[in-house]
Amino acid sequence: MRPCSQPRHRRPAPKSRPTRQIAPSSPGSCSRSARRPPIPFRAASRWPPRKIELLHKKAELERLNLQLDVAINNMPLGLSMFDAQDRLLVCNARYAEMYRLPGELTLPGTVDCAHRDHWSKHGARGQVSEAPALGGSEATAATPMMIELADARVIAVSRQPLKGGGWVALHEDVIERHRQEQEIIHLARHDPLTQLANRALFKEQLQQALQRMARGQGFAVLCLDLDRFKAVNDNLGHPIGDALLKQVSERLLSCVRRGDLVARLGGDEFAIILASARDPNQTESLARRIVETVSNPYCIEGHRLEISTSIGITLAPRDGAQADQLMKNADLALYRGKASGRDGFAFYQPEMNAAVEGRRTLEGDLRRALDNDALEIGY
Repeated sequence: MRPCSQPRHRRPAPKSRPTRQIAPSSPGSCSRSARRPPIPFRAASRWPPRKIELLHKKAELERLNLQLDVAINNMPLGLSMFDAQDRLLVCNARYAEMYRLPGELTLPGTVDCAHRDHWSKHGARGQVSEAPALGGSEATAATPMMIELADARVIAVSRQPLKGGGWVALHEDVIERHRQEQEIIHLARHDPLTQLANRALFKEQLQQALQRMARGQGFAVLCLDLDRFKAVNDNLGHPIGDALLKQVSERLLSCVRRGDLVARLGGDEFAIILASARDPNQTESLARRIVETVSNPYCIEGHRLEISTSIGITLAPRDGAQADQLMKNADLALYRGKASGRDGFAFYQPEMNAAVEGRRTLEGDLRRALDNDALEIGY
């Protein structure tokens, strides 16, 4: 009989730990383990005050840089800044747009000559080839300049040197302003009706012709007066007269050569500077052609108009070397041409002065005789 054995004691099974259930994350949300834990207030409070101050300054600097970037890129002017080694520091979008710069030329460190080469390849004219005028460490003062682009735009560049070297430049598209200035200059020097040179431009060109005469280039001055124009103006009105003056101007321009100047001095008075007049025969040939051309009939608004012209001619340096003297001589020749019969021309002759002086003396004597009741009738 087996002895009764003592019951065995089993080791109790270890208690299982309850499993932690992780709730499924909703779409678009991050699990707690994926999110960066916030810095405890106690940890942040341990940061040195200096570091907190630097963080605040960094944030403020970023804000200011953003504002500056927005301001620069919304300027109506182009802006470029280069350092003392002629390397680009910064430029705005307007600057790149003006010159159609590719992206690689707008990067910091791009040399100034690369920009100027790009402008020249695209037909820019002006002072783009002169480095001190546009930039470069040699320039020490603001140098305004104009750049004409191939598409007829005009860029005004004002440059200011920077302390320590380099410069900052503002680029303005002034094509509209430039066009208005050119129109003002044109109006100041041209007749608004015929677009011929006016008296001011005629005097200027006459002075230049006198300067060329000193180098051996003679010229001629022709003064013209339209015959029977006053009758047209009085009978048919000023609009017809203005249209007639325009057509006369076109005919005069068709008679002269390139380099000659046709001017309207006022009313129906015209003047021509015939450049490089080598002899009187050449000038006489031109005068005959002008008389024939101007005397051909005109048809304006159904009216057939016939006028003519008288011309006085003086030659330089034969007849004088001063502008006023030449104009006086041409007027004397014009009066002689009219006295000899309309539709003709006359060259200045020295005896014309004596005739004019005698006429002035006679007029003075007649006026004194009238004042003194000294006239007697003889028959």
